[in-house]
Amino acid sequence: MRKNNPRTVRGAQRCGWIVIEPKPTQDASYLGLLIWTDRNVKGKYVSSFMPTKFAFELEQDATWFALCWS
Repeated sequence: MRKNNPRTVRGAQRCGWIVIEPKPTQDASYLGLLIWTDRNVKGKYVSSFMPTKFAFELEQDATWFALCWS
């Protein structure tokens, strides 16, 4: 049996995951956002560097990320 976890943000969007584009700030780099996301989300996520987008499987993770970085 094969798992259906997407590898790209575009694939995640097709699967119905929530996609968020964080606002560019001087406080957070892409690597900083990845570290924060690894430490704070409970479900799965995928991200892309250019343009910076994050896709979350769980709505609560997407909401928390949006409150902190958007």
